[in-house]
Amino acid sequence: AVMDVVGYYAGAADTNPESVYNPQPPTRIVDTRNTAAVPSGRYLWVDLSLPATAVALNVTVTGPTRAGYLDVWPGAAPQPPSTSALNFAAGQTVANMAVTPTASDAYNGDASFSVGSFSAGSVNIIVDVVGFYTPLAGGGGSVFRATTPPRVVDTRIHKGLPRALGPAASGAVATSSVFGDAAAVAMVATATGLGDPSGTYLSVYPGGSAGGPATSSLNLAAREVRSNMVMPRLSPSSTRSFAEYNRSGTLDTLVDVVGYFEGPRNLPSVTTLTSSATVSSYDTPLTLTASVAGAFGAPTGYVTFADGGNGSVLAIEPVSGGVAHLSTGAL
Repeated sequence: AVMDVVGYYAGAADTNPESVYNPQPPTRIVDTRNTAAVPSGRYLWVDLSLPATAVALNVTVTGPTRAGYLDVWPGAAPQPPSTSALNFAAGQTVANMAVTPTASDAYNGDASFSVGSFSAGSVNIIVDVVGFYTPLAGGGGSVFRATTPPRVVDTRIHKGLPRALGPAASGAVATSSVFGDAAAVAMVATATGLGDPSGTYLSVYPGGSAGGPATSSLNLAAREVRSNMVMPRLSPSSTRSFAEYNRSGTLDTLVDVVGYFEGPRNLPSVTTLTSSATVSSYDTPLTLTASVAGAFGAPTGYVTFADGGNGSVLAIEPVSGGVAHLSTGAL
């Protein structure tokens, strides 16, 4: 067995995670079937027009003439391979999830990464972006919460979906009763396909998406059992659902969730007010200090001080170092 570490998620003791995750509907950004197969030892440079510190990809190869592997790495420079992101045999169509850091493009400053083929033959490469990571300071984004893996789909026993997926069939799966709360925006899971008699592909994508899937998550030969990691966005509805689509044949599926992402902007902060005086009287100067603690470290932004009697706003003060101050001439 070989295991390669590509990163980690901050735990409860780390109150200032460097990056946060932004899920998106799967978007195909590379498909060499429309141009030319990638020769042995060559790489593709992919420029992203977004401020990503890392990107979550589903990488697929199809039609390789010889066995080999793909690697992904940040930036546009050639890089000797030290790990593999996807291994394949000759003639195989196979996909794998990959998360890679990005590097700034020297020409336009955009985030970029490369994907290279290390095979004795040529291969077609397909790359779908399922999400990206941005700096925490930029606002927005979501953080990871690990969970003891629950199985949310097992079509063999009618769990999650009532039956195996037939040809060109799709189904939505609710997660709201399984993990997380209204702040959950995406999940991380292992999707498994098994038992299709003819060979097919499975797409796992956000629930409620208009027009259905545009990409594949898992490619299967006839009677093959295969798994891949998926990171779909969840629908914003109360069911927080994702969907599955089977291209052909009849496919039983399993989905095991290992964690989920929740948006910090949806979580409450705790604010404690202290006064500069232990006893105060009407018309006496006073300074109020608001100490603000969030779930992900000291928040930035503003505190609105309001009159508890009539609700009128007294002042809106910036938060600096986790505190905001209001000094009054008379309270």
